[in-house]
Amino acid sequence: MEKVKVNVAPSSVEGHYVEAPSSTVIMLDEVTESFLIKEDSKLVTKNHTDLELDEFGHIRYSEGYDNAEYED
Repeated sequence: MEKVKVNVAPSSVEGHYVEAPSSTVIMLDEVTESFLIKEDSKLVTKNHTDLELDEFGHIRYSEGYDNAEYED
């Protein structure tokens, strides 16, 4: 499946993109800029360190959560 770059912080002037298969990035809320990512992906930014997201992740403006952080 081809990967695409989806802007997950439209209000940012620096650009925050998730590189993932196109069908895996779902906008949950436009106001809070909240996105669900359903497969392995990568958060790529100009002004922060890149973040690998495994399996499933949730991104909200200024916050990124990786499902692996919550595993016991």
